[in-house]
Amino acid sequence: METRHSLVRRMKKQMSAAIVLSVLVLCGASLVLRDGGRKAVGAETQAEAGGCYEPVAPLSNVMEVMNDIFYKMPDRVKSAQPKDFKALKRESFFVAEIANLAGRVKDRCSNKEWVEIATQMKTAALGMAEAAGKSDGDGFKKLYDKAKESCSSCHDKFRD
Repeated sequence: METRHSLVRRMKKQMSAAIVLSVLVLCGASLVLRDGGRKAVGAETQAEAGGCYEPVAPLSNVMEVMNDIFYKMPDRVKSAQPKDFKALKRESFFVAEIANLAGRVKDRCSNKEWVEIATQMKTAALGMAEAAGKSDGDGFKKLYDKAKESCSSCHDKFRD
């Protein structure tokens, strides 16, 4: 049985994640509105596309919340319950949005390698959301592994 203290701690963590997600979604929406969706970013940097932004929270704090979500995903796949696939789809979109915004962080958006890794992560996470929507556990696991490779590559090259 969950104690009151652990329940409060869990609720605070969930609220923190919700707040971070809300801020990031608003930042992303403002970029899309400012850009008007005119310029797609491929091999060019976000700086060249004019899509950089100054985050309100340190990226390391944002990534902590993402890690709390990301590294628990494999356990949900194992259960293969419909409610877990629904949560995985939602969480995969969250991971994709974090990767999308990470590629636009002002102090890193002119680095082509940074943007490429963030784009790889976003693409894998969007695929994860699609697989979760189809309750495709095997497909989800393959894409999760690709996303995890992007995480590791980024952390190896850029983590302070």
